[in-house]
Amino acid sequence: MPFGGVERPGRTFAWPSERSTVFDCFGVAEAFAASVTVRLPDAVQLRVAPIAAQVVLKLAAWQDRKYTHPGRDAPDLLLFLGRYMDCGNLDRAASAHRDLFDEEDFDYAQAGVRLLARDIAPLVDRAGIERLLTILIPEADEAGSLLLAQQSGVDLERARRLLEVLCDELARAM
Repeated sequence: MPFGGVERPGRTFAWPSERSTVFDCFGVAEAFAASVTVRLPDAVQLRVAPIAAQVVLKLAAWQDRKYTHPGRDAPDLLLFLGRYMDCGNLDRAASAHRDLFDEEDFDYAQAGVRLLARDIAPLVDRAGIERLLTILIPEADEAGSLLLAQQSGVDLERARRLLEVLCDELARAM
């Protein structure tokens, strides 16, 4: 992963030696900082970024390659959004985020997306949240292109609504 000594100003990394390909490094340092060490057999240790950090990375990747590799990142993003509560987060949500269950028109997946946004917010600074919203708001707009939703393979309105909930909760964190 490019970070530390190879990340350039502007949070990019150029590759290969002629620097003809430029990668966006937004979220890489944050993902590394939030990562946990997992021990594998034979004393192998591996750092794994939490799902919230992976969502930040996937959003940056989708923004960079939505036209060159359509359908590569969007399905992963919507899987994370739609199933976040099922990733070991239900008990934590019930104990530490009770308000997620107080909605009159409660939606389980939307509650998970709100929790995901709350988990993303401390990983990035205000500028990071603004950057995420710059990517997401047009994709959550009913009148927009809905490209992210279209590429996800999820029902268009369902995907758009989950993105809208993510936007709303991230905006609250600012």
